Amino acid sequence: MDGQTAVVLQYEQGRQAVIATSMEAWLPNQASISGTDARIDVDFMWFTPKSFTLTERTGAVERYDFPVTGNGLRFQTEEVARCVREGLLESPVMPLDESCQIMGTMDEVRAQIGLRYPGE
Repeated sequence: MDGQTAVVLQYEQGRQAVIATSMEAWLPNQASISGTDARIDVDFMWFTPKSFTLTERTGAVERYDFPVTGNGLRFQTEEVARCVREGLLESPVMPLDESCQIMGTMDEVRAQIGLRYPGE
């Protein structure tokens, strides 16, 4: 991650993702998923969620709390371990092509903001 970056990603049918990262500012470290009928707000430390709130357009609110083991990215680690045990070369949950597409997007963001790492 860079010192500070904001990204707007455009998808089909007008969908967007807005991402802000910073090592300079203290951001809320939360995630929100907004749709036409509801919004999900994932609480502090989105990468190791312990709770989230579902708010419907009608104003109805449901809160979900659940225990979490570990300090983050546990599900990804468990999936890697499962794939290794089963001798899989890639995960059916996150195929290699999708990982490569994500890395391509990250490469494009770095190119657009002019970020170059040493040795590039």
